[in-house]
Amino acid sequence: MTTAELRKVADQRNAIHQGQASSRPLCPDYQLIGLAGEKAFSEMFGIPMDLALKPKGDGRVDFYAPMGTVDVKTTSRPSGDLLCEAGKELATFLVLAQYSPETETARLVGWAFSFEVAARPARDFGRGVINRMISRRDLRPIKDLMEIHQTFARMKKI
Repeated sequence: MTTAELRKVADQRNAIHQGQASSRPLCPDYQLIGLAGEKAFSEMFGIPMDLALKPKGDGRVDFYAPMGTVDVKTTSRPSGDLLCEAGKELATFLVLAQYSPETETARLVGWAFSFEVAARPARDFGRGVINRMISRRDLRPIKDLMEIHQTFARMKKI
């Protein structure tokens, strides 16, 4: 999927969520940034992206994988950490991606189990939203998630 195609989907998602109370854009290109992270995950793990327009959102699930649900959180901040809104249901696996505005692409940084995120203290990190956070240095390596994914994929074939 090209950047132009991602931008088109991002624009459609912006339009469908505009004015909704649950929509809290943190930056102008937040939909494109999120889609870039999802694209990086899709390409690495071989799971197709869900590009459907969902007026009520995706329920914090970007991918349904044999190993469980996955939510990709993408940051454009060079030192950005994995943030998840407190009080919301979480996917089984939470993946942090780093967005590069120069290339309009993202790379996967690390991941955590939802129970690890849920155990963190909740607080406002400066945007008026109460989140739980795991520092990027405390995330598990992507290669470990790939091993879990491959194991479950093999088990599904049995």
